[in-house]
Amino acid sequence: MQVMNGAEAIKKIRQEYHYAGLIYSVTGNDDPVQLQELRDAGATDVFLKPIKVAQVTDVIKGNIVFSGCYRLYCLILFRYL
Repeated sequence: MQVMNGAEAIKKIRQEYHYAGLIYSVTGNDDPVQLQELRDAGATDVFLKPIKVAQVTDVIKGNIVFSGCYRLYCLILFRYL
């Protein structure tokens, strides 16, 4: 099994599988460079651990309203440090 970090996984999902939906990344790493790397790779948003349900709900609701979607497909990538 190939091991990759969250940014590599997001890039692969976007490029190889042509996935255009929402991708949320969850990480415990608060380094601004690493967070930007996830966004640059194609993450819709990045949540810092520990995450709060209300925070996730607000962000997802905001994306549904913004995109006008009736169905929401999202992939959550957990990055363990």
